[in-house]
Amino acid sequence: MEPETQKQAFTINTPTAVIIGSIIIAVAVFFSNGGSFKKELTPEELHEKQVSAMLQIQEDDYVRGNKDAEIIVYEYSDIDCPYCREFHKTMNEAMEQNDNVAWVYRHFPLDSLHPLARQKAEAVECIGSIGGEDAFWGVLDTLFEDESFHNVFDIEKISALGETFGVSKDALQQCISDNTFAEKIMAQQNQATDAGAQGTPYSVLGDKEGNFLLELPGYVDTATMNQILSNPNALQ
Repeated sequence: MEPETQKQAFTINTPTAVIIGSIIIAVAVFFSNGGSFKKELTPEELHEKQVSAMLQIQEDDYVRGNKDAEIIVYEYSDIDCPYCREFHKTMNEAMEQNDNVAWVYRHFPLDSLHPLARQKAEAVECIGSIGGEDAFWGVLDTLFEDESFHNVFDIEKISALGETFGVSKDALQQCISDNTFAEKIMAQQNQATDAGAQGTPYSVLGDKEGNFLLELPGYVDTATMNQILSNPNALQ
């Protein structure tokens, strides 16, 4: 018979157990994050990160003015929004009166309020892709300025408008039916909502290095916009 061996009980006191448990949790977090510890962002830090993601001119953006301007206005807009219509006037006037600004137009259709705005956004994107930057801005200006386009989607009228910029009706309608720019419009809309935008127009101002300057959650008149644009250093 083998001699009976004495068994010793291994006990851990409470402080030690807490330390070991913390280490186990930390290691689990480390590997679940791909081998790095990630600090959880505060709401302010998250908002800053989401806004900063907007402040770069993308290859498929439409820009009015000098892309190397000191200030860049990134506007997220709904073509059927009445406040956007007024802000569009503001921006056109401000662009004429300031040479230190560029204007980037992006889409933020509010489907529950303006169910036709998304279709118009797709049409404008299609016209721009076929006819170029001038066609995009020319048609967009008319959709905002001409009351006969407000809250209606008349493909024949939009096609005729596109033809004045050399965009054929067949090419436009094919582009629209293919939903060519649906993903682009949704991505721009998501940018705005991720940053906390709750209405249109929603604009973010940055400098040419991509630094955040100011957030404009709504309409401002031309005089106010000129004051903002005249002194970019005061915004920081």
